[in-house]
Amino acid sequence: MLATYPSLSLSEQIQAGKARDNFTLFVKEAWHIIEPGTPFVPGWHLDAIAEHLQAVIEGDIKRLLVNMPPRHGKSSFISTLIHPWSWLHNPSLRWLCASYALNLATRDNLKCRRIIKSRWFQARYGHLFVLTKDQDAKMKFENDKSGYRQAVSVGAAGTTGEGGDILVIDDPHPIEQKRSDMKREAVLDWFLNTWSSRLNDEASGAMIVVGQRIHTQDVSGLIIEGAAGGEWVHLNLPAEYEAGSPCRTYFPSGKVWEDPRTEEGELLWEERFPRPVIEQKKRIHGPLGFAAIYQQRPVPAGGNIYKEKDRRFFTIDQATQSYLLETPRGRVTVPIADCWNLGVIDLATSTQTKADYFVFETWAITPFKDGLLLDCIHDHLEFPEQQSTISL
Repeated sequence: MLATYPSLSLSEQIQAGKARDNFTLFVKEAWHIIEPGTPFVPGWHLDAIAEHLQAVIEGDIKRLLVNMPPRHGKSSFISTLIHPWSWLHNPSLRWLCASYALNLATRDNLKCRRIIKSRWFQARYGHLFVLTKDQDAKMKFENDKSGYRQAVSVGAAGTTGEGGDILVIDDPHPIEQKRSDMKREAVLDWFLNTWSSRLNDEASGAMIVVGQRIHTQDVSGLIIEGAAGGEWVHLNLPAEYEAGSPCRTYFPSGKVWEDPRTEEGELLWEERFPRPVIEQKKRIHGPLGFAAIYQQRPVPAGGNIYKEKDRRFFTIDQATQSYLLETPRGRVTVPIADCWNLGVIDLATSTQTKADYFVFETWAITPFKDGLLLDCIHDHLEFPEQQSTISL
């Protein structure tokens, strides 16, 4: 494809043609429009996402689920850049795009429209279609080839009257829904009974769902279990590589993609999320939160059970009034004054041998959220003894 605009040099026209044929190249060329001043940082996982998205536009993949950690480029690729690229091949495509918050879906609509209206895009591809003036709003815009893009929120009642050739959900659940079964199950019901029926053509239409996991029974879990119907391609990208369950995807055309990492714990995008950052995320979210949000496992691979290998030791340096810890981040000294104490009590009132134990634990919690067991009483005690023990 050679652009019809004389303002482009021959080399620019050739490059524009290459970008039209290759979504990965298009991303690199258009990046400066959606992220001005922020350089594009390549990553093999971004190439993998681009490869799967291009397969959706080319009709090879009809159902695509992508699970990946936050801030790893999912919205830029899946909710923004793929849309204008798709119109270079079929400007009549109609997109319906949702997120758990309408402002997020609208944000991506605006970014997408900004690309199309940019001088860079118009100089190269402006002859392919034109945005209409009578439907050019931030929540919905159309072109002169009958294609459009509309933003909606997950669970919105107004979704019932809308449809699309490509349906995209970017983050169906906010993280808070991991604690609310009612709200999360309402999203599942909406996905199964409303959203999944919005395709204009079931045979040729495509659906894309992307987000991090929050619960075993979230939209991703529904798809993985097969309850959503159809043959879904699942691109699973954990922050740390798990050798026991490497991701491998099978395209309907016969192409196979597999995670290129080989070492246990190898990082997904070390240039942007190096080891110190990932370790910090572990401390912030805890083992269960990190397993879901960053490893895409709502329950850790080994289960939610205390493991002997996780037990570590500490000592108290009376001279410096500090705790000396052996941690995954190395040997650490933490002043006692920087910690706060926590008491944990499990009451039991029977002294019979077979009865449950009375347990009273005292913990010190460090600024890094390490839990140090300072004292533990584990015994069968009468109620008066329990009271005196607690008041000590």
